[in-house]
Amino acid sequence: MDKSKSVARNSNLDLVKLFACAAVVSLHTMRVETSLFCLVAYYLSGFAVPVFVMSGGYIMLNRGSVDWNYSIRKMTSVLKVAAIWGGILFAAQLAGDILNHTVTWQIFLYYPKLIVKGMILQKGRLWHFWYFGALIMLYASLPLLCRVRKYLFKVWIALVIIGGVIQAASYVVGTPLQAYVLQTFRLWTWFQYFILGGLLGEGGLPCVLKKLSLINVKIHALVCLLLTAVNVTFQIFAAGLLLHNLFAEYFYDSLLHMAWVTILFTLVMKLCLSERVISVIRHFAPLTMGIYILHPLLISLISHFIALTGGLDFIVILLISYAISLAISRIKYLNALIKL
Repeated sequence: MDKSKSVARNSNLDLVKLFACAAVVSLHTMRVETSLFCLVAYYLSGFAVPVFVMSGGYIMLNRGSVDWNYSIRKMTSVLKVAAIWGGILFAAQLAGDILNHTVTWQIFLYYPKLIVKGMILQKGRLWHFWYFGALIMLYASLPLLCRVRKYLFKVWIALVIIGGVIQAASYVVGTPLQAYVLQTFRLWTWFQYFILGGLLGEGGLPCVLKKLSLINVKIHALVCLLLTAVNVTFQIFAAGLLLHNLFAEYFYDSLLHMAWVTILFTLVMKLCLSERVISVIRHFAPLTMGIYILHPLLISLISHFIALTGGLDFIVILLISYAISLAISRIKYLNALIKL
């Protein structure tokens, strides 16, 4: 791929993020036990988190230079967003306690617990902020990764082997070994996809993957379609028969899953987009982080009143998250809630 294209923000990369954003909402709303449709839709959405991580690597590992100041700014922006949302939930909890006359000194521990439980332990109302915790560690590594750019392919191969061994061992023992590590700290997985994004951006992958840029879009799409069918079918059966666990996150280390995500990512990145499509992408792209932050909160709220089953729930929550994110983005200062 063209290196100049990888450095600058482009509509194809934004389109990748839009697909990933919708897929994240699907992962959290589809109830696999309710229907075959939800089961298939759930595993079709399994590219979401790896693609988000790859997108970051695609941009950041192909900058001219990355120093500690840049890295610190990126980490600070993540912490700021987490702190603001934590503050909002703390204020809501405190207001409720005041109205109910149940305020105790322990309420003041609620705020730090909320942040720590979310960003590290993947628990509490901000459980989805585990992704921010992982992002901070990736951002902290940027200066080092950029210094050893010429070795990144070898590092990536080592991480692929580590992940592959863990995945294979999980099939053998009949349970996902990744479950014993908090998702925030599955760094072999996140660095694997982060570096993969960087290698794709600079054309640093040899052999078969380099040839992906040479085949036409129709053949590429056909390969992607076939690999999608194979990967989803395998995961549906392997989840029940080998891992005895249905969560899609336990397939991220699978070589088949990585190949599928790579084919999908490179396909979208080579699409020729019309000006009309680009204008639509530019409208939605700034809202992806807001949708990511808001949709679990909406799921928690709505599930108090109705049982979520997937399908229609996915559409409703996605649209409401979009509408609120759009409103926030139009308000000065308040738009800091959804900007990293």
